[in-house]
This record gives sequence, C-alpha cells and structure tokens, in this order.
Amino acid sequence: MWRDRRRFRTKIQRSRTLVKIATISLIGVVVLALGFFLVLPLLAFNLPSPDKVVRRDGFSTKILDRNGVVLYDIYSGERRTPVTIDQMPLYLRQATISIEDKKLLYTSRF
Repeated sequence: MWRDRRRFRTKIQRSRTLVKIATISLIGVVVLALGFFLVLPLLAFNLPSPDKVVRRDGFSTKILDRNGVVLYDIYSGERRTPVTIDQMPLYLRQATISIEDKKLLYTSRF
C-alpha cells in the first residue's frame, strides 16, 4: 500500500515538474515573439528608405550657383560624373555592345 502511494506521489511530482517546464517554455516563447515583433520595428525605424539610398562614393561634388553654373568641382582621386544612357555618345554604346557580344560569342563555344 505504501508503495502505491509513493509511486502515485512521484508521478504527481513528475507531472507537476513537466507542467512547470512547459509553462516556463511557453512564457519564454511568447516573450521572445513579442520582443521580436516590438524591438525589430523600433530598430528598423531609423533606417533610410531603400528608394532614397544613393551611392555617392567615387563621384565628384559640384558646387553650383543659383543659375546652375558650376563654381567648384571637388573630387579625390578621380573625377566622375554619373550620366544616363541617353547622354552617352552613340559610338560608346555601340562599342560596349560589340565588346559584350564578342565576349558572349567566345564563351558560348564548346
């Protein structure tokens, strides 16, 4: 009879321990999820918008007057000015295409 009571008590103690562990685990998961969904947006709040990020390294800085005339051109190392494809000379565009086609032609052979 005492053996049955001991077994019963140990089973109850084990089940209570498992319930405590499960409860602590559930609370931990909920806290982590809330922390993830609350802290992550707060950290990302100060990030710039992706459409406003522009690469400025390597380009020269131009100081213009109110009429758009360049007063100073500040650069270090190389003077670079970004242009659109329409502002490039036709010969340069055609030369670039022919070089790329030439590389494609030689690399596509077996």
